[in-house]
Amino acid sequence: MAYALRALGKEATVVNADAAAAPLMAFPGVPEIRIAPTVEGEFDAAIIMECGDLARTGVGGSTVFS
Repeated sequence: MAYALRALGKEATVVNADAAAAPLMAFPGVPEIRIAPTVEGEFDAAIIMECGDLARTGVGGSTVFS
């Protein structure tokens, strides 16, 4: 998704709570994923992928999505 947004001229930040497994680090873009327990800053959108329930992401509330 980040590649598609960048191709459209948008800025994209990919964040994950955990680092990818060592064998996955060879894939393009994986080393650039920011590892962080929280995300700080202003963003126009959040795209949450491969998660069946927003509660599993650890985010929520009106301060996150206003």
